[in-house]
Amino acid sequence: VNRRFVRTSSDLTATPKGATASVEWLSANSIKLKHYAGSQNNEPDDPVATDFLSHLRSWGGDWMWNDLRMDSDPAWVADSLRKGTIVCVTDGSYNRTIDPGVCSAGWIIMCRETKKRVIGTVLERSEAAGSYRGELLGMLAIRLFLLAVEQFYQVDSTSNSIKAVRAQKSLPRYVFAVQIARVSYAS
Repeated sequence: VNRRFVRTSSDLTATPKGATASVEWLSANSIKLKHYAGSQNNEPDDPVATDFLSHLRSWGGDWMWNDLRMDSDPAWVADSLRKGTIVCVTDGSYNRTIDPGVCSAGWIIMCRETKKRVIGTVLERSEAAGSYRGELLGMLAIRLFLLAVEQFYQVDSTSNSIKAVRAQKSLPRYVFAVQIARVSYAS
């Protein structure tokens, strides 16, 4: 590493090529190579997803969407976000006696107006499994799904109707802070 280079030209409109590196500027036209990440594949970006599910899966984490149930294209979710008629509910689950390394959550997104809904369940095997983690898993699935809807359907996330939905994010913090008696599962 520690090689020195001299800049001979500059083109700010050019597409970057090569590998990631960090440099130290020694003067206006002289740099010293500090770290080099090796060669990189400079293929064009992945093609743009043409359907919502492809868009969602392009983010990775396919395991979160294995039990995703949608009766129709979720464009209605975007409309419901715009109108402020969306309701999101999740319930996490953990049972140490059955399997201490597994937590899960069921979740649903529904429009109060049309009654259309998206349903999902997600299961995670982890040494950190627990009831709180199961609750968070459901909230994460809902949030990622809504974020994908906002991006794919170009929903303006600064609109008032979405602020009203997002304002409910403070609710779980309040609920988790309240001491309530734990309801035992059915025997």
